[in-house]
Amino acid sequence: PYAAGGTLVMNDPLSDNSRGFGWAQGTSTDGSCTFTAGAYQVTSTKTQAFHYCTSASGTYRNFTFEAQVRIVKGDCGGLIFRADSNPGKLYIFEMCMDGSYNLFVYRNSSGDSSLLANASSSAIKSGLNQANLLAVTAQSSSLVLYVNMQKVTSVNNAAFSQGQVALAADSFNNTTQVVFSNARLWTL
Repeated sequence: PYAAGGTLVMNDPLSDNSRGFGWAQGTSTDGSCTFTAGAYQVTSTKTQAFHYCTSASGTYRNFTFEAQVRIVKGDCGGLIFRADSNPGKLYIFEMCMDGSYNLFVYRNSSGDSSLLANASSSAIKSGLNQANLLAVTAQSSSLVLYVNMQKVTSVNNAAFSQGQVALAADSFNNTTQVVFSNARLWTL
């Protein structure tokens, strides 16, 4: 639906961990990753930080990754891609309950990051308990961001060319709880 061609390699309703994509589960001091009430819930308990839950399904180079995001409490939620979680290298595309979105690149787990895109968009259904379909198409250095099937922006950044995908809750000012469903990924 986002780019010409592509092969669907992930089609997960995220109702449980039975589809073989190895979504992280568990609780730490920073947050939790749990399957609850037929959906995947990510919680970030520390403010000014995000908590994310990776899929062990492999690494991806050129792809489109989408998931339905519903913020039930707090600030922001979104998609992580081209992640290498050990050194903290990743991109995060998130939408926030105020109707804004952000794209960050993190170079390490010490918080060395850059904001690549930030704006408000009428494509985002703002407020709590609103379902929004987020997607990113990453092809070489081109990163194209979508909300509810509408392109909101594109940027070029070649920091990372491949990595894992994950789902994230971001607590800017408040403990944040985000419910995810219907994750899909197409390789390009």
